[in-house]
Formats: sequence, C-alpha cells, structure tokens
Amino acid sequence: MMIAPKILESNRTGDRSGGEGADCFDLVKMFGSRILRLAKYITESDADAEAVLVETFLKVCAEGSGSRADEGMRVRLATIAVTRGIGETFLSRRRGGRG
Repeated sequence: MMIAPKILESNRTGDRSGGEGADCFDLVKMFGSRILRLAKYITESDADAEAVLVETFLKVCAEGSGSRADEGMRVRLATIAVTRGIGETFLSRRRGGRG
C-alpha cells in the first residue's frame, strides 16, 4: 500500500482543515488494508474480518485518536483488531460455525 506524503504531512502539522472525519478517513486509507489482512488471518472469515475492520476504526475514531498517523497508531489499531478478531472467532464457533 502506497502512502501519499501529504496525508502524513497534514497530520504532523496539526492542520485540520478537513475536519475530524478527514483524519479518520486518512487512517482507513493508510492502515485499512493491513488491519483487514490481520483480521482475515485471525477470523478466517471475510464477513467477520470486515466486521472487525469497521469496529476497529469506529472505536479509534470515537476515542478522538484519528489525528495520529504514526507507529503508535498502527499498534493501537492492530491491538483492537486482534482483540475483536479473537472475540468474533469465539462467537462464530459458539454459534456452530467453523471449528
């Protein structure tokens, strides 16, 4: 995934001309494919992985952390995705899904 330098530059300088939504949108563009890939690996299900992806970004954006586009944010997103992915896998197996 290629990251446009201007996305990171606007976050570093604190320019919020695009508003809070733009920050979260930028996070999805920067980290979305990585988080989805991680969620698919954990859940072994496209539908569950998509649910984990949405829940992960909703949580981060609701916390107001959307303006941070750094290594710490990548770790935060991955941590949330892993936690939710394990939860989705557990629920799916309890409902009689895979496993």
